[in-house]
Amino acid sequence: MTSSREKGQGIDGVTDFRSKSFWLEGGEYEPGEPLQGERTADVAILGGGFTGLSAAYFLKLEQPSLEIALCEKEVVGYGASGRNGGFVMPLLGWNIPDVHRQLGQERTRAAYEFMYDAVDHVDRMVSEHQMACDYERTGYLMLAMNRARLGHLEREVALAHGMGFDWYRMLSREELAEHITSPAFIGGFFDPRCAIFNPALFAREMRRVVKAMGVTVYERSPVVAIEEGPRITLRTEAGSLVAPKLVLGTNAYSRDLGFFKSRVMPVFTYIVLTEPLTDSQIEAIGWRKRASLETARNLIHYLRLTADNRIAIGGEDALYFIGSRHKDRYERVFRRLRERLVGLFPPLEGINFTHAWGGPIGFTLDFFPTMGVSGRSRNIFHSVGYCGHGVSIANYAGSVLCDLVLERKTPRTELFFVNRKPFPLPPDPLRWLFAHGYRRTLQLQDWWHSR
Repeated sequence: MTSSREKGQGIDGVTDFRSKSFWLEGGEYEPGEPLQGERTADVAILGGGFTGLSAAYFLKLEQPSLEIALCEKEVVGYGASGRNGGFVMPLLGWNIPDVHRQLGQERTRAAYEFMYDAVDHVDRMVSEHQMACDYERTGYLMLAMNRARLGHLEREVALAHGMGFDWYRMLSREELAEHITSPAFIGGFFDPRCAIFNPALFAREMRRVVKAMGVTVYERSPVVAIEEGPRITLRTEAGSLVAPKLVLGTNAYSRDLGFFKSRVMPVFTYIVLTEPLTDSQIEAIGWRKRASLETARNLIHYLRLTADNRIAIGGEDALYFIGSRHKDRYERVFRRLRERLVGLFPPLEGINFTHAWGGPIGFTLDFFPTMGVSGRSRNIFHSVGYCGHGVSIANYAGSVLCDLVLERKTPRTELFFVNRKPFPLPPDPLRWLFAHGYRRTLQLQDWWHSR
């Protein structure tokens, strides 16, 4: 069964933003006015997702006198910010051991302290601004399905404890059964500080907050040209926005604007959603405490309950399409995700699926984000390349972008991912061959561990 809005066209052929995910369907939403005529600002922001809204928030918080204008192609939360799983978590890179192996203990600790600040920032925003976004601080379970991965998780918990993150707790199979019941899982660890929310509703609430602070938000305003110089001009079909500084919050869509073409590529992941579960179905799979779940694999699965007790399951595969094409729907992956859910939870055999969607993530070769300044006049600021872990970091990226725009040196600007250039990616078709080969290697390793 599929959503009636999957075709994606609304009245008069205009893209129906609600068709892009279950989250974007929720509630009544009236898009803001488009950019028309000639406008100016002190700072222009391109992109109305988490990054752009966060930058607007922190800049206005620090310097209320700044004139800030945000320009969004569709509606706030239209891109990855309205299509992700809604996991508020601290993950950076592959995992703590991977980051530790590359950076050492001190830089890893500093990076993960920033990530937990990001998690706590979302919690504070929801509380302080009374944000209606189905926020729940349920905690997070990383689950092993085989002995090899269980050993990896034990090492990760040991490293976390060594850096002072002593709230990580390894769970036996018996302790795990207090959270979830499935023959597929043999153990895992629990992080109580993580949360879930409706990401599209959070983006809309962020729009409400920044507009109340005095930020101008233009929606339905696709930029057709960016003219660089000491003053940057964003041109749309109906107007222009001129500012001495530009913040890019476009992540996986940056390539469409000519930015980061060789550094960040759009990789697509997908999610399917069930009908609401009954109380007896929830009891049958033991999901009483509502913690979010992730499987310890290269090509992960992530699962969570919605506010109305549907199960969203995503992951399984990550696809790059030659020419950096965008492909929001991929039936083969949808089918495998539906099969995977029933495989993990046999009592759900026969459950109906109501929604399926996908979207791009900005992927870098080393799996780390990049924040910094670029442009011929050194007045374009960016935060991109979250590699599928962007919910927390994108919502806190504005704190770093604010420091960079205001030319302040702070502990945040000393973090390893600030002012760095990711490794360059080859052009197509070599890029597609690399991405496909890398993906196949990850799949083979997952298969080997499962044996």
